Amino acid sequence: MAQPVRGGRDRAAAGAATERVAGRVARRPGRPHGLGRRGRLHPRAHRLHLRRDRGAGSRVDAPRGVGRLRRLRRPVGGLRHGRTASSRAPGGSVAAGRPRFAAIASMPFLLAFGFVALTIVLPPYLMATSGYSARQAGLTLMLLTGPTLVMPPVTGALARRLSQRVLLVTTLLLVAAGTGLLAAVPAGSGPARLAVPLLLIGTGFGVSLAVVDGAAVSSVEPARAGMAAGLFNTARITGEVVAIAVLGAVLSALTRASLTGRYGEARAARATSRLLQGDIAGAAPAGAGRLEFARLASAGYADALHTALWLLTLLSLAGALAVGLLMSVREPARITT
Repeated sequence: MAQPVRGGRDRAAAGAATERVAGRVARRPGRPHGLGRRGRLHPRAHRLHLRRDRGAGSRVDAPRGVGRLRRLRRPVGGLRHGRTASSRAPGGSVAAGRPRFAAIASMPFLLAFGFVALTIVLPPYLMATSGYSARQAGLTLMLLTGPTLVMPPVTGALARRLSQRVLLVTTLLLVAAGTGLLAAVPAGSGPARLAVPLLLIGTGFGVSLAVVDGAAVSSVEPARAGMAAGLFNTARITGEVVAIAVLGAVLSALTRASLTGRYGEARAARATSRLLQGDIAGAAPAGAGRLEFARLASAGYADALHTALWLLTLLSLAGALAVGLLMSVREPARITT
């Protein structure tokens, strides 16, 4: 057990010994105070920690000093192996330097435009331009949503033979093909002409349902799986909100512009608001011929949707190219400890 050091001479001697040991340790570059070679405690490390007792001289507190110096070894060991505390911190960036995760996290945003937003805007479009009832529009929309129930099990079997990169790129290419074909379908068409484009879009989205969630979590270290899932779900929700808002704004602006020249800004704005709800009969301005308005409104609404669909096609094609390139980038080895 450490003995108390009493008297001025003994305190001076202890201070001199401490300075000599600390000086030798400090002159060794890259080694913290109190640590010897290979991160081991210096033989005289217990003398580096002195505690002054009130009114009773000084006392060498060896257990506390050794305990504190042992705790220094943890960050030093990480530095010796090339790792820092920030690289292992829970709050570190998940996507930083990980192109694979960035590509997977962009999928919900891209698919929100190509699939989710269409489930919102297509029913009122069919009711306004083709005269569908709400029931008929809902049944037609099943051509879009039905494949999402069938494709996940099929994709699970294909995933054993195909890479995630191939499946994700195929998803976006199917959505791009579907939106491109849908843009070529004229207003007033029946379900038969809408079937192929809607089935392609739904199939592409169904493939993604079996891939993206697991791919996002598996693209990072196990310690960051929870952060990756949270960021991925945030991207999904944000993408859906943004996609619905942007697509609705595009349709509203283009449709209103097509009606402004004939009915004026204010009347065209009110008519567009009702038209995008699928109520073409109630959208007609007061005093306007109903047949003429129905023809102009249907044509303007269809042109607006077709323009938006071509933009979605380009977005999906660009996304397929970007995802393919990012998924092919080799990432540095992961740290799993």
